[in-house]
Amino acid sequence: MSEILNSVQMGLPSIFPRSSIGELTEGIIHPKTLANLDSLGLGPSKRWRVGRRVFYERDSFMEWFASRVKVPEPKTIRGGESASQSRSAEVLGYLTDGFGVG
Repeated sequence: MSEILNSVQMGLPSIFPRSSIGELTEGIIHPKTLANLDSLGLGPSKRWRVGRRVFYERDSFMEWFASRVKVPEPKTIRGGESASQSRSAEVLGYLTDGFGVG
């Protein structure tokens, strides 16, 4: 997870406009999503408005972004047992193991 956060942080200037967030995060967050979260008070804590444009401060944005990044948990079925691997995951495993890919 820290690799993702470091990658995003390295691409951010110290202050940046909301309109460029899609490019800066390589499509992870859309500017309209961030606008909606801001309107609900759920966006980054430090933001400024200049005219109609909203700007964010990198450190505040990264703190907010890190709080939203989650590592997916393995699927389980009733009783707490691990779910079996999906068919596509089985095929992918076969392809990578069987053909020396990956």
